[in-house]
Amino acid sequence: MKRRLSIALFLFACSTSFAQIKNTDALLSAMLKRYTGKWCHSVTFTQNTYRPNDSLNPRMIWYEAIEYPDKFRIDFNSITLGNAALFRNDT
Repeated sequence: MKRRLSIALFLFACSTSFAQIKNTDALLSAMLKRYTGKWCHSVTFTQNTYRPNDSLNPRMIWYEAIEYPDKFRIDFNSITLGNAALFRNDT
């Protein structure tokens, strides 16, 4: 996720003048101005997780899905097994 965000920010910065954007506040303002009303409504991604203190399952893959503004799901190791955490309205 961080890599995709970094690439997106880099491409955005390349499409505008580097001289105009001096800090992250300016970058976020420029992105808001350019993409207002065009933001994505959902995002899915995978995350490789390593927990060294967990002897049973130290490495896991989290399949994460977000539907803005209030739905978030994390499936642990397999989407089909139903081992998941569901969040709605921050609960």
